[in-house]
Amino acid sequence: MWVKVKAVKEDFSIDDAKAAFLGKKAELEKWACCELSESDTRCKIIDFLLIEVLAWRETNILREPKVDSGFIDYVLCGARPSFVLEAKKNRLLFQLPKRQKRLKISGVVSDDKSLKAAILQARNYAVSKGITFCCVTNGTQFVFFRSQNDQGISFEDHAVFVFSSLEEIQNEFLRFWNCLSFLSVSEGLHTKLIKCTESLEQVPRFKRIDGARKSGFRDRNSLFSEIKEVVTQSFQDLATGSASDTLIERCYVPSARDSGYDQSLKAILKDRPTFSQLKITPLSITKKEAVNFDNQVFDKEVVLLLGGIGSGKTTFIHRFRQVIAKDRIDSEYIWVYVSFNKYSDQKLEEWVSESIVSSIETDYPSACFGSYELIKDAYKKEYERLKNGRLAPIFKSDPEKFELNFSEEIRAYEKEPLEHVSRMLKAFSEREKKRIFLVFDNADQFDSELQNSVFMLAHRLSEIKCSLIISIREESYWKNKEHGALSAFHTVNFYVEAPRLNEVLSRRFKYVEFLLYDRIKRNKLLPVFAALKQTLLGPDTRYVEFLEKLSPGEVRRPLEQLKRFFFSGHTNMDSLVSRIKQRETGIIVGFHEFLKAIALNDREAFDENNSDILNLYEAVGESDISNLNRLAVIGHVLKFHNVRAVFGIGFVRITSVVQELEGFGISQSTSLATIALLNSKRLFETENQNRATIAEAEFVRSTSAADYYVSTLCRQFSYIDLVIPGTSISDGSAFNEIDRYDKEITRCTNNERMRKLNIRLERARVFVEYLAREAENSALFTDLALTDVRVVSLVKSLPKYLATEHPLVIESAVKAFQQNRLR
Repeated sequence: MWVKVKAVKEDFSIDDAKAAFLGKKAELEKWACCELSESDTRCKIIDFLLIEVLAWRETNILREPKVDSGFIDYVLCGARPSFVLEAKKNRLLFQLPKRQKRLKISGVVSDDKSLKAAILQARNYAVSKGITFCCVTNGTQFVFFRSQNDQGISFEDHAVFVFSSLEEIQNEFLRFWNCLSFLSVSEGLHTKLIKCTESLEQVPRFKRIDGARKSGFRDRNSLFSEIKEVVTQSFQDLATGSASDTLIERCYVPSARDSGYDQSLKAILKDRPTFSQLKITPLSITKKEAVNFDNQVFDKEVVLLLGGIGSGKTTFIHRFRQVIAKDRIDSEYIWVYVSFNKYSDQKLEEWVSESIVSSIETDYPSACFGSYELIKDAYKKEYERLKNGRLAPIFKSDPEKFELNFSEEIRAYEKEPLEHVSRMLKAFSEREKKRIFLVFDNADQFDSELQNSVFMLAHRLSEIKCSLIISIREESYWKNKEHGALSAFHTVNFYVEAPRLNEVLSRRFKYVEFLLYDRIKRNKLLPVFAALKQTLLGPDTRYVEFLEKLSPGEVRRPLEQLKRFFFSGHTNMDSLVSRIKQRETGIIVGFHEFLKAIALNDREAFDENNSDILNLYEAVGESDISNLNRLAVIGHVLKFHNVRAVFGIGFVRITSVVQELEGFGISQSTSLATIALLNSKRLFETENQNRATIAEAEFVRSTSAADYYVSTLCRQFSYIDLVIPGTSISDGSAFNEIDRYDKEITRCTNNERMRKLNIRLERARVFVEYLAREAENSALFTDLALTDVRVVSLVKSLPKYLATEHPLVIESAVKAFQQNRLR
């Protein structure tokens, strides 16, 4: 068994390697002239080259692992067993031509019977272990080749890549290093030199099922046109401008989420003594509970509204304005709403000033906010000073000319837009006898520098004695509280936590009933929505769990996914309506149908780039390409899910993740790209909570979505069946079998549903057995110190999970097909 390796020698370069080789070359040549046993050849020559020159650590070298036909001299392990190395006595010289690097096995190589026998022996060992790359060496000569291929090339026609002497290794040291050093094998450079053919062109190792068989789009389901309006209204985001007061009042959920994966600010900050004592009030407001919040907001000048992405901060603000405090705001306040999600690259002060003016002109059109009379009020002191001072003669002789001169003076003041709009707001407030209520929403969607500028700008505006709410994500709060602008002034802080999704959905379905009350189609559509409600909110909790776990701490995204489910052509509404007409009881939509509708939307086949669902089994990487790379990254980060760190429980440095995985053959670029993808798909989150990029992030941690994928979703037949057509496969025989099954599935008619299902199950069986074999050959999935046990268990136990689910899938299908026939 091999164990974890952290990295090769620190700062050990190819120049160091060549210096070590040259420093020992004379001694190596001396040993080459002696008659050494195979054991001495390995100990005195090969071990030195592997460890001192090629930088392999002992933890990555297996000596004499057993196979059915004997013992392998060496197995070299990176992320997985990478090389079978067969050693021979040093005096057993191979008959190799000089200065010719590539030879065909069936050519001059076969003339040397002992070399041919050693090649076949190494090849058999490698095939039995599922290892592709082989080397036969006597300590001074090295013969590299591949044990197998999936391009139909006969082994006799394989090419070998050779170094015929120590002198040739010295002269071609870079090539030698790229073939066999730990760093090169970890980065996959050896694959570019050691090929099956004499051609230097790389033959693709991974294949994917022909997507043309299932390309195209599917029409929306048969009820789409009838339910579109009701669904769009009922399941829309309350934070949108189109949400009515009635929708907000009926569908807003004031209770906080009781989530198994704690997303609260307390969890993020509880092991940071600097912030554990901060006064932050959870926000769970009904109309009866509104008094305390009202007093805090209306009496204080700066209030921060904290919460995660999609937790409902904007929804709460709109509800506060339109429902909870509507009467008070209408009678006592001037509401100015500025959303930073519309901000571009304009100078911040100019943009904010223009947005404030635009908000007032839109909501208070009759107030004439930009009128000359209001400007005179805003600059009353300057007006009086000019009237009695420098421009007094003009004022006395020609008042109209004085007004023109004063208007020219105002242009200079307008060059400072924030100061100008502050004066205008103050004058407007005094004229209307109402206090300004200013809201900065989505102020945390940009980098820290801009956020600091927004906070400082807000602080300046608060000097006009307005009420000011700034909504930000909790991570941005503590980051700016410690180092940014928030450290400069006092704020009152409230925290918005996303509500429980089942309560959200329950209210939305009640709103559907409200909308259908006076409609002609009520009697037809109400039973349909009742069945959909029973599906989502019935005793089977998988549906809500899927929506809630995949979007931790959010409400907006699950609602969008639900709309896809309602509209998708993969949701069989005809069957639903038919079962309702037959007066069946307990009508629900199957989970596989639910998952497929959300994952595919209007597409015929799964396309990860156009889906919320991620294929964790897809092969990613370049020279380090593997079907297990995504799972390896998730597994390593999951190891820290209960570990306390500087940024909160579960966070680990991104650089640490990259370095650990690099020691097992996953390149830096692959790890970083995977972390970025998992962050964008919500399986990971960074300390700055930016889903768009990890460029400015230092730490990362797993979310409930990662745990759900690994512990639940990825082991289910419905998920496996969904992603197989979009997954690249390296094993030629496995691919051919899967491709054959896929063609059979395509040829099945609509009347062969049970046969089609059985073929799909067989296709899934071949696929999961292939993945399990890959895991058995990977060091990343045998070392529990590096990879979370849940990920290891998932991949290695996939065949067992599928075998357990197989009869249940068949039983459910038989029952459903029988019911269809009866109808």
